[in-house]
Amino acid sequence: MTEIKPQFQKGFRVSIKDENLFLGIKGNRERIFERIDETEVMIEKFLRLLEKSIHEAVWYIGTDYIDDRICERFMFAKGGFMEIYLGHSEINAYFSSKVKADKFLKALKKILIILKKGYLSHKIQIK
Repeated sequence: MTEIKPQFQKGFRVSIKDENLFLGIKGNRERIFERIDETEVMIEKFLRLLEKSIHEAVWYIGTDYIDDRICERFMFAKGGFMEIYLGHSEINAYFSSKVKADKFLKALKKILIILKKGYLSHKIQIK
């Protein structure tokens, strides 16, 4: 059973390693840039499904380049933020309450099923 543990003094993190690449590309920065259009389409679809599931807006904050990793950051209208690491297929979301983390986790599982049309084999961790 998945449990939620404090990540820092007053917050919770939901973390997923996207081993099935539902957000597209795995590889270095050059490979990601070669196929950035299809990755952006998948991220946009993911975000629209997420907004619908959690009933709040998700705003784009910006992009950071960390070594070979491209990190897209988003903020939730009612609190919290999310990082999507392209090329390393990782999503981390941070919240101030366990209730909000649980709501996000429930929505994330639902969305992954929709995007994968069935089998959910992603390893989801909440810390």
